[in-house]
Amino acid sequence: MKYWLNRALTRELMPSAQVTQHAAQLTDLARQLNTFGGGLKTQRRSPAKPPSVSEPAAEYIVTYADDPPLPAAIKALIALESVTEWSNDAQAPLFVEAELTWLQTIPNT
Repeated sequence: MKYWLNRALTRELMPSAQVTQHAAQLTDLARQLNTFGGGLKTQRRSPAKPPSVSEPAAEYIVTYADDPPLPAAIKALIALESVTEWSNDAQAPLFVEAELTWLQTIPNT
């Protein structure tokens, strides 16, 4: 478009001030169009967020029973522990015979 304005100025079809004014307006318009086009490119490149509905997170409450039921084998170990006399002596066996017997009853998996 500026080409034709310059041609009109050369042929003296338009006054110089008017050609300069239109050329400045065209320059501003070209910059605005380039900025707009760049914004469109940015929008196309960024992934669009689909509209969604979010719900509040559920609150999980965990309660513990005061005395959970213990298996009989654990109760037996607790009973053995209370009657066994522990000492710091290196000669004392690590396990008593009843504990070894109980450990043998546990299946290997």
